[in-house]
Amino acid sequence: MRPLARFICNVLSIVLVFTGCRSKVDNLELAKYEIEQRDFLGAIIRLNMQLQNYPQSDTAYFLRSSCYTKIWKDSLAELDVAKAIQINPNYHEAYLVLGSLRLSADDTTNAVLNFKKAIESPDKRIVSNTFIEIGRMRYFAEKYQSALNCFKDAIEADSNNSMAWYYHGLSKSRFFTAKGETGKIIYPYLDFDRAKFDFSKTISLSPELADAWFQRSMVYFNIFNDSAGMEDINQAILLAPAYSYYYLGRAHQHLSLGRLNDALNDANAAIERGGKDPNAFEERAIIFNRLGNYKAAQQDSLQAVRLRSLQ
Repeated sequence: MRPLARFICNVLSIVLVFTGCRSKVDNLELAKYEIEQRDFLGAIIRLNMQLQNYPQSDTAYFLRSSCYTKIWKDSLAELDVAKAIQINPNYHEAYLVLGSLRLSADDTTNAVLNFKKAIESPDKRIVSNTFIEIGRMRYFAEKYQSALNCFKDAIEADSNNSMAWYYHGLSKSRFFTAKGETGKIIYPYLDFDRAKFDFSKTISLSPELADAWFQRSMVYFNIFNDSAGMEDINQAILLAPAYSYYYLGRAHQHLSLGRLNDALNDANAAIERGGKDPNAFEERAIIFNRLGNYKAAQQDSLQAVRLRSLQ
């Protein structure tokens, strides 16, 4: 937590103590504030205090579960969200979270059972997010048409859900290798115009989502609109400057158009930010070869092989 935010939170705590304000929502509100500040450990401490006083608070368990997922403690998150459901069997958002946790653990059977409960929610955003999770589950099972249908359902459930448009765009911008009757490789779901529309809609609803800009840039590059693609990928990097993959994507575009020095700069940036990605070293090896620096190219190729052997 930033110093100013922590100071404000501590002042609030002192005020609550000295005014004798110990109502049910005190620690919940402080926890929510700390979650907004991304102080998840601090929020967990607040929620522990809340649960000491109100052990049947389904909201406290649910919030604590979300904090545990942020610090990669999914087993604890699952226990908490299950407790929230035990206290409140109609907690539809908790069913969605539990289904997602089960899906991450490759337990699709229990994931589906929880998603069926979540989809009964009167809240259209919960229903939309549930369709997204079901779609992701089917996507990774290579059931692409079924996944696409789910993303469509997510949009219909809540047309203001930016992630519904985002996932629909992904499904329309991916080169799947389904086999047709002729045995030739085909791309039955590829539709760059629709993908561009979907990512544009995502950006209009959530302009801070860096990956929407990046994905639209990839669409532009695929339809040979380098100018628009560069504008988008630059925006993605501006929003998420620490993410190495965006630099790698820009390096690849520079390389494809012969801008070798620009490509090298971005490949270096990708390696600086994600030094264990073999793809970055492979890309830089290609660039070095094109630049005539064959020794550096060989070193990067060997490093890429080493890194792949560790995966």
